[in-house]
Amino acid sequence: MVQSNYFTRLAFYTLGVLLVTLVVKLLVPGSALQYTNLIFPLFFCVVLMVSRFTVIKFSKSDASQFAKGFLVVSGIRFFLYLLIISAISFLMHHEAIWFIISFFVYYLFFTVFEILSLMDGFKSKKIH
Repeated sequence: MVQSNYFTRLAFYTLGVLLVTLVVKLLVPGSALQYTNLIFPLFFCVVLMVSRFTVIKFSKSDASQFAKGFLVVSGIRFFLYLLIISAISFLMHHEAIWFIISFFVYYLFFTVFEILSLMDGFKSKKIH
């Protein structure tokens, strides 16, 4: 039940980030945001869902495995992000700066969400 709450909050958070992105794109003339930036929140939402599901699978048998699973999944996720940034920057070098800035901003938004969710879970002692 707590997990479905996390996924629901993540879905609503992603919708909010999508709406803010769309509003900024429409209201700020000459904005560096492209409509392709709407993919970023969806990408980070899927990555966080898969990450959370994987960490829970890691720690299902033993709660002490949570930290190990979280670190492994976070490391893999960080490597994935680096690969994506490197590949896109190499392929579209003329737009690399805006891509990296946009990617980093969305990364920060979703990292803050993940940290706040973890802190909330630790406070209620119901990580999974």
